[in-house]
Amino acid sequence: MSKPNTRFGSKAVVGDKAASSPAQKQQQRAQQNKQQQRRDTSRPHSSSSCSSAADGVPVAMTTQSQITEAKRVFATMHQLKRLKNFLPTHLRVSLVQSLVIPIIDYCSIVYNDITEELNLKLQRSLNYAIRFIFDARRDDHITPYYRRLNWMKLKERRQYFMLSLVYQLIVKGRCPQYLKERSTLLAHIHSRNTRQHEYFLQIPRHRTVMYNNSFTVTASRLWNDLPNDVIFAATLGTFRSRLVTLLNENR
Repeated sequence: MSKPNTRFGSKAVVGDKAASSPAQKQQQRAQQNKQQQRRDTSRPHSSSSCSSAADGVPVAMTTQSQITEAKRVFATMHQLKRLKNFLPTHLRVSLVQSLVIPIIDYCSIVYNDITEELNLKLQRSLNYAIRFIFDARRDDHITPYYRRLNWMKLKERRQYFMLSLVYQLIVKGRCPQYLKERSTLLAHIHSRNTRQHEYFLQIPRHRTVMYNNSFTVTASRLWNDLPNDVIFAATLGTFRSRLVTLLNENR
């Protein structure tokens, strides 16, 4: 019997390997692109993209987007936890403020209609970050640590950003026109114009729970409940400082 021509067979094998190498490179590039997309989604986005969601129309935020928020926080904290023993407390605070807080605050003013279960998931993700800062145990009460940092919980944070937007809308007039058209001052309705009604908003009539939890109704109700010394603050910085003090007192 004649021996098989191994020379041509070896060339064929080498040719197969050479042909497969571009495909492997393409797969590696695809994996790198996916990793880059994941890094991009973990960065805080501009707040201008969520302005259209806060125009007074009830926004149906998907359940998946809110669950993703909590997963991104836990994923970030899992990476930071590896370096916990090498980071001092002040550096942990800075890392949480720069990597975790922007994820939680992004478009938070349109999360009024989320369920209690989803709100609890987001709150637990923030609590996890607080425990990372102080190396606290899971059974430790979390409220004293919020007070040490002078931080607000999720509910107060949403109210803070919502009322700051209303202040710029009503007092400073810096918001888009479509938001102004959805806000009606009581001074434009009643003939009796007093200092109390100068910046007070009319709460739209609503019959559904969804519209009751919308930005227009919730923001108008919270704004009208503010004391006059907060509403008539001269600057936005003064307004936010007094608002934080008020929210911490009512916690």
